[in-house]
Amino acid sequence: MSSSRHGTQALIREKIPKAVYTHCRAHCLNLTIVHSCYQPLIRNMLGTFNEVCNFLRYSPKRSKFLLAVIEKETLEASKETLLSLCRTRWAERHEAHEVFFALLPSILRALEGMSNERLFANQSGETA
Repeated sequence: MSSSRHGTQALIREKIPKAVYTHCRAHCLNLTIVHSCYQPLIRNMLGTFNEVCNFLRYSPKRSKFLLAVIEKETLEASKETLLSLCRTRWAERHEAHEVFFALLPSILRALEGMSNERLFANQSGETA
């Protein structure tokens, strides 16, 4: 799209020769974020975030347990489910981070509860 010979830029310049090309700011932001992800701390944080979300979301038993903890601890449970990290849309990724950090105390308590097998079995409706 931005090619000066064949892209949209060329078509606009045919009609308006004095038009100034500016690179899409959203694309610039996306490139900046992508390059920052090569930093070990950020890469490790994103990996941990993704693993925790997958661990909790892809098991009905663990999802149910997390939901029970959220409902028990949160007065306003407007955010009850974790969102996945969208690989291409950084705005959605930002929203996933907001939900994760809003639910972080409940997530930590749920993980602590899951480490106690008896509590986890009782909460999820199983007999020990």
